Amino acid sequence: MSAEPWLDYDALIAELKRLQAEHRTGTLFIATADNHGGQIALHNGVIVAVRFHRRNGMEAAREIQKLRTVRFNFTRELGASPDPGQPVSSPAVWAVLADSGSMAADDGQAGVRTILTTALTEYLGPMAAIVVRDQLRDAERAGRETLDVVEALARGVDDPAAAAAFKAQVATALAARGPRRR
Repeated sequence: MSAEPWLDYDALIAELKRLQAEHRTGTLFIATADNHGGQIALHNGVIVAVRFHRRNGMEAAREIQKLRTVRFNFTRELGASPDPGQPVSSPAVWAVLADSGSMAADDGQAGVRTILTTALTEYLGPMAAIVVRDQLRDAERAGRETLDVVEALARGVDDPAAAAAFKAQVATALAARGPRRR
């Protein structure tokens, strides 16, 4: 793996998105500058196992999410098999991996991100986490409110009835969350 260049975290996410879109099966091996390693196993583009620095499952995904510079290499061999003791949900892993950057540091915004990702995953699948992350980053830069983000995300849902259901689900979750919402 030493021949691979050092890349930023966004390049890792882009590679995972590509592998998911191509419905690939295999293992994405990850290495850090301080000699920590990990694996993300995919089966037909769905994340089935995550390991990183002696951690498995969602705990490993949270550790990978903290990385900033990595090397990675994909092989068609499914090296990391799912751990029955720590099953992973591909949408949940995507939600963790896509939740990087300054927005994740704000507990209030991270709560909004979770609500939006959970609701949108029903309509877009695991890519919802990436779409929500990008929309929230754009909203933060432009000074837009959460309701603007909800409207933008709803426009990405093809079926008008499903878009309305998404907006209702988010409104209910945000209302239950209380006045901290943005």
